[in-house]
Amino acid sequence: MSINAALSYRRVERPSLQVPPVLPQVTVSVDEAGHLDVRLDAEPYATDKTWERSDLQPIITSIAADLASPVRVEVRETDGAVFTDIVTPDDQPPIEDPAPEPPTAVDTLTATGFTPHAPVAVVVIVAHQTADADGTVTVHLPPSLLATHGSKLLIVPAPAVSPPVEGAA
Repeated sequence: MSINAALSYRRVERPSLQVPPVLPQVTVSVDEAGHLDVRLDAEPYATDKTWERSDLQPIITSIAADLASPVRVEVRETDGAVFTDIVTPDDQPPIEDPAPEPPTAVDTLTATGFTPHAPVAVVVIVAHQTADADGTVTVHLPPSLLATHGSKLLIVPAPAVSPPVEGAA
C-alpha cells in the first residue's frame, strides 16, 4: 500500500540503457580562475584542452554519451563546496539496423607486402588523436577497454602518415 495513493511510483523504462555495477566517476575541480580539472575514474580527461566553467555541461554530457552509461559526477568548488549528481546519456531512439545481410562464407582477411615469416598483428582502430607539439599523444579510453585489453593496445601512426597494406576480405 502506498502512503499517497494519488501519486503512484512509476519507473521510466529505458531498455537500451545498461547501468554498470559501479558507475564511472567524473571528478571536476574548479580553480579560482574558473578553470576545470576534469578526471574520469581518477585519470586526467582531455588534458590537451583548457576547460572553463561554461564547458562543464557539454563535457559531462559527452562523457556519458561516449561511455553509453550513466556517470557519477562530483564537482568540487574552491570554497570547499561539493556537488554530486548522476548524469545519464541522452535518450535517443535506437537506430534501426538495416536488414541483416545474408551470412557469407568469408571469414578471413588476406593482406600482402609483409616480410616472409614476420609476426603480424590484426588491429581494430578505436580512436584517432593528434599528437601535440612535442609529438606526445594522450588517448582517453573507457576504463573497461583498458582493463580487458590494456596490455594489447598500441598507438601507431595514422594511415595518412604510413600507407596501409592493401588487403581483401
